[in-house]
Amino acid sequence: MKKISYLILVLILLQFMLLSINTYVLASSTDQTGLISPIQDPDIYKPTPEPSTSFNAILKVAGSVLGSIRNIGIIVSVISVMIVGIKYILGSVEEKAEYKATMIPIVIGIVMLSSIITIIDIIYTATTNIFG
Repeated sequence: MKKISYLILVLILLQFMLLSINTYVLASSTDQTGLISPIQDPDIYKPTPEPSTSFNAILKVAGSVLGSIRNIGIIVSVISVMIVGIKYILGSVEEKAEYKATMIPIVIGIVMLSSIITIIDIIYTATTNIFG
């Protein structure tokens, strides 16, 4: 039981650690000496043309699918925890021991679902910021 609680704690801490990572990107260019220096004149920067509209459409569809998966996962998680919780409250002593054992995979599944969705959401947001 201790190993499982430590595993859950590590997974939760890993999820919070992934959410708290910040990256900073600074624009720079090379000067005549070949050294990297900050861009002095912003007019030098010429952005690439807009990505194709089909790629933007793909990003919109991916965003809606990601949101749907997240919402369905949350709903299923809450309903499954509610069902097991009600069975736990109404069950006998022997049944309560069984429900405690069935609750562990549900909690691990919820942590994994939220972690995976968070990682995919970070990738989607980064992709949207770059290309969209």
